[in-house]
Amino acid sequence: MSIPRRRIDEITGAVFLIGLGCLFYFGFWPGILFLVGGVMIVRGLVENREWRSFQGAAWVIAVGIWSLLAWNVGALLILAGIVMLIPVVFQRGPNFAKPKSPSDHYFD
Repeated sequence: MSIPRRRIDEITGAVFLIGLGCLFYFGFWPGILFLVGGVMIVRGLVENREWRSFQGAAWVIAVGIWSLLAWNVGALLILAGIVMLIPVVFQRGPNFAKPKSPSDHYFD
């Protein structure tokens, strides 16, 4: 299913405004990191970018969690390990690539 670019912008804009309202209600730090990560995930889902959107968002969210845990180095290492596992969990096909079409033998 293909979603028009305008509709994608409307969806991510709505999510951003909801998150911004939550920031004003609950506080800005580290909520802004969670908002940015959430918008990245939503945009990646509606653009059908699969795991790529989750990894970037996970790094942003991990920094937010790390700040909640008082910048503990042990927590940073745990979070970094979890974020590094995201491509493995969302992997599709060899080397994270979509399978080639049968007629695509130009570079073989």
